[in-house]
Amino acid sequence: SYTEVLRWLESTEIEYVPHGKKAGTKSYVRYEQYSQAKTVEEALKLGSLPLDLVHDFEKKLLKRVGGPIRDKPLDLTVEDTTTLTKTDLILARFGMHVSGLFDTG
Repeated sequence: SYTEVLRWLESTEIEYVPHGKKAGTKSYVRYEQYSQAKTVEEALKLGSLPLDLVHDFEKKLLKRVGGPIRDKPLDLTVEDTTTLTKTDLILARFGMHVSGLFDTG
């Protein structure tokens, strides 16, 4: 799931399950806002966090329905960050954070 989401671009087209969270919870209120998004960029602007993208994708509340994706996740240690979009940077930084959590070396 992480690898899939970390390959997405701002214009990657997504679709959420309507009313996918339990009513009356904090996550429901946030989900109802960002689940209106049609692209990854819109989801982030509407309040989704990168971890929300991963979680919702894992729980089958979110699916990729079109648009471009990368062959592999971005690596900020080798990428020219001046050419990246805000969405690229958000997802790449999240990916670096996540990979650091699993780094055993």
